[in-house]
Amino acid sequence: MADYTADKAASGVQPRGIHAGGNTVRARFAPTATASAGDVLQCVKVPHGAIIDDVTFVSGPSLAAAITIAIGDGGSTGRYLGSTSASTTVGVIRASVGLGHQYSISADAYPQSDTIDVLLGTGQIVPATHAFDLIVSYHIDD
Repeated sequence: MADYTADKAASGVQPRGIHAGGNTVRARFAPTATASAGDVLQCVKVPHGAIIDDVTFVSGPSLAAAITIAIGDGGSTGRYLGSTSASTTVGVIRASVGLGHQYSISADAYPQSDTIDVLLGTGQIVPATHAFDLIVSYHIDD
C-alpha cells in the first residue's frame, strides 16, 4: 500500500479558501507508476472550516478496465463515496453521502488542512497511463 499525491495536494500547495466564500478545486491525478489495491491517492487539500458542497470523480479516456474506488479522507475512507465501480463507460461519478461535512482541524495541527482522497479497492490497479480528475466544491462561512 502506498500514498500518491495529485497536483492540488502536493507538498507546498496551499488549500484555497483563506477567505469566506465558495471554492472549486479540480485536481488531476496522473500516476507516474502503477497504483494498486489499498493505495491512497491524495487529491485535494481542504482547509480548516471548509464545508463540502460537491465531490465529483471524472475518469479519463485512458481507463482500460473498471476499477473500484472509494472517496473520503483520513477520518473516513468512504465519507463521500463508498466502494463504487468506475467503468470505462461511466466517466462521471458524484458523491452520494457526506456532503455538508465541515472540516475541524486542531489549531495545534500542522498543516491546517486535510486531503480528500481516492482509495483503490481490493484487487484493483491503475496503470501509469491512466489519469483522472477529482473536482471538489466547498465554502467557508464567514
